[in-house]
Formats: sequence, structure tokens, C-alpha cells
Amino acid sequence: MPPARAVTMNAMTTTAAPATTPVVGFEHVSKVYGRVRAVDGLSLALRPGETVALLGPNGPGKSTTLDLLLGLKRPDSGTVRIFGTGPREAMVAMPHPTTVPCPAGGRGERRDEPRRRRTRRRSRAPQGARGTAR
Repeated sequence: MPPARAVTMNAMTTTAAPATTPVVGFEHVSKVYGRVRAVDGLSLALRPGETVALLGPNGPGKSTTLDLLLGLKRPDSGTVRIFGTGPREAMVAMPHPTTVPCPAGGRGERRDEPRRRRTRRRSRAPQGARGTAR
């Protein structure tokens, strides 16, 4: 077994066994909108147990990167992989539960049924009060 690698972040060190197969992989991914290059040659490999934060000012491609990861957009160049396959194929292959567990231990709610919305009844203003400040 290969030795574990240490990861240091803000004076906190954790040890994780190295995994050879990335769960998520971006290889030389680029996405362009007209003259704007939102993502430019991104290469990234996330292995089990790793956490990543996308930080930056407005406009450098954080949302576009997530759209590429979710398969909502296709890269202009490069490849995006989730569990060794494309994002759309990975999403189709994932099992989708029909019931979401309730954190408080309740029944949960069904995803295939519309949520009931509570509506507040509006009290009607008396005839002479319309258009006046409340």
C-alpha cells in the first residue's frame, strides 16, 4: 500500500490515503462566451474525501465550472469526468430516491408530489380605506 499523503490547510493537517481514480476530473477544460473566456485550461482532480472551494471575484468562471460539472453546459475543449464518465451519463446512472428523509425523523416528503403551500388570506380593506396609507 502506498504511503498516505498529508494535506495542510490553514494550520490544520489531515492524512488521507491516496486514491488513484479521481471522483471528479477536469482535463484542460475551456469555455468561451463570445470574446470572454470564462474557463481557460482548467485541470483538476478530486479524489474521495477531498473538499474544494471555488473562490474569486465576480466573473472568473466559478458558476460556469459548476455548470460544466453538472452537465448543464458542454466544454468548448477538454473533458469533464465524474466517476470516469461524462457528467450527463453520471447523472443518469445515479439512483434517485423518490422520498427525501426528514431530518427530524418525520415521514419525509415525496419528490413526485407538488409541495403544498400555505397561503395567507389577505384581509380586504374597507371600501373607504383604499388608497390610503396604513
